Amino acid sequence: VTNAFADVRMAVTPIVVRLATHNRSFAKVLLGALVPALSADGPEGMHRDVVRLLRTELAGVLPLVDPSQVFRLLRSPETVVQELGGELLRTNVDPTAMTPSQLGILASSDVLAVRRTAWTMLSLRIDDVRKDPDAVLPLLDARWEDSRQRAFTFIENDVGFEHLTPEVALAVCDSVRPEVQALGRRLVVHRFEHADGLRYLLRLAQHP
Repeated sequence: VTNAFADVRMAVTPIVVRLATHNRSFAKVLLGALVPALSADGPEGMHRDVVRLLRTELAGVLPLVDPSQVFRLLRSPETVVQELGGELLRTNVDPTAMTPSQLGILASSDVLAVRRTAWTMLSLRIDDVRKDPDAVLPLLDARWEDSRQRAFTFIENDVGFEHLTPEVALAVCDSVRPEVQALGRRLVVHRFEHADGLRYLLRLAQHP
């Protein structure tokens, strides 16, 4: 299935599909071999062909992909494999198995499907984000504008400014992005308490 020659990959496909469909143990062994291959460099077109196979004829074995295998797919150098990992992240991984900070990192993925899945999972973890407010920082520093815009709405409307600490507000102010700095200023005003005045003064007086 991962052969360097496309005609070999095509020729073996019906055999693999027949075996995996009727033998759950074979399907697990097959996934155990395919996931490492998809997570590394390989012959041209191989990743695309294997992902197509998993999404079509072998779609029935995808529920057998365990969370550790999903994370390996997300680290693949191939976008098409990362996209498959993003889909499986939504279906095969318990949202509570990942920390809000880890989800925040995934929300900065180059693959749109991964970002969307990360946001879906974050929407179920609002209470956890409130307990670990530092988790909002990677969201605001995401490489993609769609994730940053989503972060602004998520922090203000879902998490709530009142759940963010002064340290988080100051860290937001330290961003190099003007729109994130603007949010930081709003946070400082909203969260200002007299007892924290000196802390804000010392940090913000040195701000570039």
